[in-house]
Amino acid sequence: MAVLLATGTTAANSADFTLTGETSSLFLVSTADIPQGASVTVQVKGANGLYYGIGGLSVSDPFRVLSSPGTYRVSRPAGVDVGVDRV
Repeated sequence: MAVLLATGTTAANSADFTLTGETSSLFLVSTADIPQGASVTVQVKGANGLYYGIGGLSVSDPFRVLSSPGTYRVSRPAGVDVGVDRV
């Protein structure tokens, strides 16, 4: 498991990561219990270089499996004390 987006409360985007056919899992993490209302957005990078939200991670849905080739990142809004790990 590797840290994709370190836990914090500032708005932040992870570094891009690319899938070329393998599967990757994302986990929402926190330094304590995941706060109610906390969420991050999973984004895919389009051919035009823009990012598009394709789902999210939240306290009620803290795990997501990505299996389509592409370039991805996660985006955290300000004020939520969470991060994301990747397997």
